[in-house]
Amino acid sequence: MQFQLHIPFFFRLTEETGSFLWAVSLAIALAWIWSIIYLANKKFDDSIRKVCWLLILLFLGPLGTLLYFCFGREADPEIIKKKEEREFERFFQVHPECKSADESKSKSSNGK
Repeated sequence: MQFQLHIPFFFRLTEETGSFLWAVSLAIALAWIWSIIYLANKKFDDSIRKVCWLLILLFLGPLGTLLYFCFGREADPEIIKKKEEREFERFFQVHPECKSADESKSKSSNGK
């Protein structure tokens, strides 16, 4: 009597799903390696945060990468400054009258 293992259809690997899984795995591994290199080259105000994030990336692997991109990069002052500048420009594109009012205020205060 021979024992046969019944594998559900969604666990069976075909040639298409196997190559797809390789591509996804490669993308995840590259993102993980890139995030470690990015974090190692990045300047932090305090080195403890940098070491903590590096340890999280090394020990949690791709999950650490996801956590870093969701929570760690948001504290980057360069990213915050760029985001604020874009929002500032977008506001004055939508409300040009505010910019002209602000310019007239600065001209009148300079003339006093």
